[in-house]
Amino acid sequence: EVTVLLPVLQAYQQLGQPAKAQLTLTRLVPLCDRTLNDPQADTPRLQAALQTYQLANNASMMERALERLVQVNPASPEFWYDLGALRSFMQKTNGAITAVSNALHHSDARLKQAPNAQNLRSLAASDGRFNNVRAQPEFQKLTAPR
Repeated sequence: EVTVLLPVLQAYQQLGQPAKAQLTLTRLVPLCDRTLNDPQADTPRLQAALQTYQLANNASMMERALERLVQVNPASPEFWYDLGALRSFMQKTNGAITAVSNALHHSDARLKQAPNAQNLRSLAASDGRFNNVRAQPEFQKLTAPR
């Protein structure tokens, strides 16, 4: 199970045992692939898959995991935001702007209900992960203060 093996992998990394960490990662990746294809996969399993792909430096699978996370949690500003940041890193400008637009829409809605919640609009304006799309007029319009 992905949620059980991921902490094992992280422990091996912290203990400075790269061979055991790599072996665990090799076992984890196919489980994560199955998780992404499981229509019943829940948020904790999908997040564990995302973390595993991050540890494996696999951006395209991270994107798939985040796409699944926003399917399961369509109103989560953070998952949309992270998807936008990843797509910006991957130089997928249109996809990044679409994801950021969704993130900011849900962030604004949440702020109306919980004024002390994190304002992703102000965060996105200065977040270095968006440097690849910052010059785009659509991104500037999205992140303009309201």
